[in-house]
Amino acid sequence: MVVLRLVYFDFQVIFKTNYVPNHDMSQGASLLATSMYSMRLTGDIAWWNPISNGGYAQFYQAFLSPLAPTANHILFIVWAQVIGFFGWFHIGFPEYYQYLVINFLVFPFLTFLAFSYFTGLIFTRRVTIFLILLVYTLSGIGLWNSAWFYFQESASLFLLLGSIISVLKFPTFRRLMLVLIAILIQVSSLNYWTIYNSWFIAIVLGSYSWIYFNQVKRAFIHLYAGVQVHKLATTLITASVLFVLVFWVVINGSAALSQAQNYLRGETNFTTTDAYNRVKELRTFTTELFNPSVQRAITNYGPDNNVHNARYIGIFLIPLLALLPFFRWGRKEIWLGLIALGVLVVCLAPPFILNLWEYTPFMNRVRHTLYFYTQHWQLAVALLAGLGFEKLLNYKYNIRLKQRFKWVLAGLVILGAAILAGFSIFSEEYRQNDSSLQANLYLAVMLMLCSGALLQMLFARKAKNRLAFLIIFCLLGFTDLSKYFWDVSNLDHKFTVSRADFGNISDPLPVAIKSALRKTWADPDTSQGFAGGMFANMPIRNDLWPSNYYLVNQGIYDLKTIPTSFTGFLVSGVPFEFFRQLQATPSSDELKKLDQEKPGFFKDVLYIDGTNPANKELLNSAKNAQANAPQPPVKLTYTTHKWTFNAFDFKVNVDQTGWLFIRQLYDKDWVIQIDGKVQTQVKADWIGMVVPVESGQHEITMDYQPLTRKLYWPGCFALEALLVVLVVLIIRRKPKPVTAQPQQS
Repeated sequence: MVVLRLVYFDFQVIFKTNYVPNHDMSQGASLLATSMYSMRLTGDIAWWNPISNGGYAQFYQAFLSPLAPTANHILFIVWAQVIGFFGWFHIGFPEYYQYLVINFLVFPFLTFLAFSYFTGLIFTRRVTIFLILLVYTLSGIGLWNSAWFYFQESASLFLLLGSIISVLKFPTFRRLMLVLIAILIQVSSLNYWTIYNSWFIAIVLGSYSWIYFNQVKRAFIHLYAGVQVHKLATTLITASVLFVLVFWVVINGSAALSQAQNYLRGETNFTTTDAYNRVKELRTFTTELFNPSVQRAITNYGPDNNVHNARYIGIFLIPLLALLPFFRWGRKEIWLGLIALGVLVVCLAPPFILNLWEYTPFMNRVRHTLYFYTQHWQLAVALLAGLGFEKLLNYKYNIRLKQRFKWVLAGLVILGAAILAGFSIFSEEYRQNDSSLQANLYLAVMLMLCSGALLQMLFARKAKNRLAFLIIFCLLGFTDLSKYFWDVSNLDHKFTVSRADFGNISDPLPVAIKSALRKTWADPDTSQGFAGGMFANMPIRNDLWPSNYYLVNQGIYDLKTIPTSFTGFLVSGVPFEFFRQLQATPSSDELKKLDQEKPGFFKDVLYIDGTNPANKELLNSAKNAQANAPQPPVKLTYTTHKWTFNAFDFKVNVDQTGWLFIRQLYDKDWVIQIDGKVQTQVKADWIGMVVPVESGQHEITMDYQPLTRKLYWPGCFALEALLVVLVVLIIRRKPKPVTAQPQQS
């Protein structure tokens, strides 16, 4: 499946650096590339990104946002340690290519592996698993995975679902250890998509527990019996798992609590009113599973964006779904039906679901509401089609059921022919190249061919003939999906090229940009202050690089109400500036009036929050200092002695006593020292920091030390150690031999 994606699109467009990845996928490149460069440089990931607009707390986005790979995922952790190890020997790998390999090779492989494991617990025939995996890879599901960072979360999601269902079906020690591994990976890598998928997890496991309650009861009996026999081992494993889980909850929680009030979406949080406005659009898309033309969806429903309309899972699944009402449903069929029903209810967005959505943490930060849940709906329908395929391949069913299947498939062939004839007759009523006409004609032809292949397979008496028609059916499905994947990928590529946040870079990328992306990042340019010359290493723009517009700092957001002359001064300029005057921050109206009456006044005045008791003393001392302050122009020079993403060392020389403005966003977690003495930084001019400074030469060091950073590596080592122990237990644990039971006479 990974190779198929490479052949069809990823290698030519992405790995050859002809252009950046489609849609939002390139957004996370800066988060990974900066951290991997920082690992090579200092042995730690990037917690702060200083290169423009005063910098920002990168770890908040790197841990909790939808941008993969998140810094709390086990793959990111291990990958970073490997890069850090090679960094000791001054061996580097192109940071941009590391991002591509993780997101387009490693995570897709892990997702397809975990998904195969999950579907292998549902279906018994490998050809069914292959067919469903093909749908998952090349249909609208696969296209959405490629556009919205689903691969990381999908790998964790299906490992969790598969391991829990596995231990319920057949409880063993090994399977229980696998459940613990899946829980550790899922909880430690908690991010936006984890919360978003939590409803799907509840639907799948809740319906399974209800339908297979006997399995749940049996699993708990086995677990209780095992605990009684191995009390010490159980205590040690349970305590270790709980300790690591709590540790990572604290790590992720500290990242959220320390920065959640500092950063917000560029617009605002969204309410149920906004959600209601999109319900019609959301409900419409649940019916688009068999529409092979995204242009038809755009024409009829919108939005005017190709990949957002990609819901297609393949016309070849229709004959398989048509068989479902004609065979007896067991518990497995009822379970998958309940999953489909539950996800459909979410997709239809009734009022109680929208209210639940609004009060689920982080969910109301994204405008798409429950828009993305149609991906789970597509998957649920594909799994139901797999049931029909399995039943069709079971050649031992009774003659009556076989006869029903023949009538259904023959009816679909006739229906396809009728649709083809009808639209052919009235084709003159449609305009030239009409997307609806083309989609319906294509549906009719594919319905005839796929239903006909399955019908011939039922009539075939020899196994080799049945196999031949089975291969034809699979090839039809593969051709259908691969064409759709190719078409929509290229359409989404055109959309990506047109996006303003990529700077309207030409397609293909210029040679200079390609060359930069293919190289390891160069050492920082200390002559460029906080920017460090980093943008030259990855000269492509997105919402987080070089400036963060994805989650905007509250101070920068507030600058919209302040005069533009003042704003321009704040967000750009040299790292340090000297000020003689300190004043309490006025209102925006006062600033506008002052801007008109005294142009250029802002260059001599530094504003701080006078309502903060900790800052009043500084303002009072400023009055005395201003009275005796010399009037000649100040001479300020600086040199950079150390530049990393998390820490800086400057030599600063001033010929007057006053206040030094540092052009980085104020954050309480900055540790600033002047000549070895810690200084309490004060928020100044809405976004920067100010510290008092005496005349002369000083060494100024800045180190960003949020609580999450202090906890991160101990948490990583604890997580890795416990995962290794659990894997060793799985490998070394020998399954109990099955003893033959004496036959009863």
